[in-house]
Amino acid sequence: MIYQNGINNNWDPLALGARIRRLRGSMSQTAFAELLGIRQEEISRFESGLRVPSVEFLVRLSGIHKVTLDWLVMGTTSGGEGAVREEESRLPQEKKLLDHFRQLGKKDRTLVLSIANRLKS
Repeated sequence: MIYQNGINNNWDPLALGARIRRLRGSMSQTAFAELLGIRQEEISRFESGLRVPSVEFLVRLSGIHKVTLDWLVMGTTSGGEGAVREEESRLPQEKKLLDHFRQLGKKDRTLVLSIANRLKS
């Protein structure tokens, strides 16, 4: 593949795209793109392996979803193959809440975050 020139042979842009798709969950590509500040077409290209995301995008995505860059790019974690990713260790209620949050529009997400900040104070 064109992307693998000079890169470790274990790296696969299709697998990277699948991990991006997994992080998107039930959220639409359009809503996911809005959350990340890019166009829907870019999400589609990333998920299909047609385009490799920038480092800036990968850092932003890993920060939002609390996954390591190792896992996002390579499918591994710095803790070894047996290490549990943050995403897999969430409680079912947290996963459901996150899925609902991802489906909200920008205005509603801002409102939810505002309420959450008030509750934790």
